[in-house]
Amino acid sequence: MLNTMTRHYDPEPDLFPASWRPNRNVNTPVSFPSFEAPAEPDPTARTALYAGLDSNVGALAMAYTHTPFPEINSALSVNRFGHNNPSRPFEVITGWLEDLFMPYLHLTSLNTTVEKVERQGDEWVVTLRKSDLLYRGKQSDYWWQEKFDAVVDATSHYNVANVPKIDGIDEAVKAFPDAFEHSKAFRSPNKYVGKVSIY
Repeated sequence: MLNTMTRHYDPEPDLFPASWRPNRNVNTPVSFPSFEAPAEPDPTARTALYAGLDSNVGALAMAYTHTPFPEINSALSVNRFGHNNPSRPFEVITGWLEDLFMPYLHLTSLNTTVEKVERQGDEWVVTLRKSDLLYRGKQSDYWWQEKFDAVVDATSHYNVANVPKIDGIDEAVKAFPDAFEHSKAFRSPNKYVGKVSIY
């Protein structure tokens, strides 16, 4: 089993519009395993989590019978829905998942991107890249390949923000870059104090 997970909360939001993918220099090595110079970060790979986010799925529906969720709630959800409401802050969910995975960390790869998946005969060959490693005193990406009988692609359809094609939007964003923002970039209401929304 290989489980690749991304970072949780990231205070830096996506650039607008998130559907614009910058040209990234990711060169696949010739042989594996290999240490290579770090690839440029993908600014569209950031999470949509924001400070104060609570789940919209109840704790009972998300939990396992052998590992219930801690009964911890945010002040905002208690104020809105009462002390026994089923929502949980994302930090509580993150901690619960980390505790759940702890016995299986030897089967888990964190901060790892799947760069390529291809079928070879009866097996799937997965090319992987782990970033932020120190090798011979330099920041490096570690590349390797693994073979599997099956692959499940569960990347989520909410990862990349959807920005509709609107005539003139490219020119408008270039002329007024700070005037456009996708909801995925929301991090805190403090940024909008004294501002007016136009849509």
